[in-house]
Amino acid sequence: MSCYELRLRGALGPATLGAFEEFAVVDRPSETVLRGEVDDREGVSELLGRIQDLGLELLGMRRLPPDQGP
Repeated sequence: MSCYELRLRGALGPATLGAFEEFAVVDRPSETVLRGEVDDREGVSELLGRIQDLGLELLGMRRLPPDQGP
C-alpha cells in the first residue's frame, strides 16, 4: 500500500466527498486535497476513473513518502 495526495479544483460537496470516504480531506480556498492509501496500480486507476466519472478536475497527484501518510 502507498499513500497518495490528490489535489482537485474547487470545494467538493458532501455527496461528492462521499465517493472518497477512505481519504482524509483538507479544504483549501480554491481546491480540495485528499490524502489516503491506495493498494496498487489497479487501485490508482480505479481512483482516477472515479475522479473522471464525477467530472472533477485533477490538479495534481503524488505519491507521498511513508512518513507523510494521512
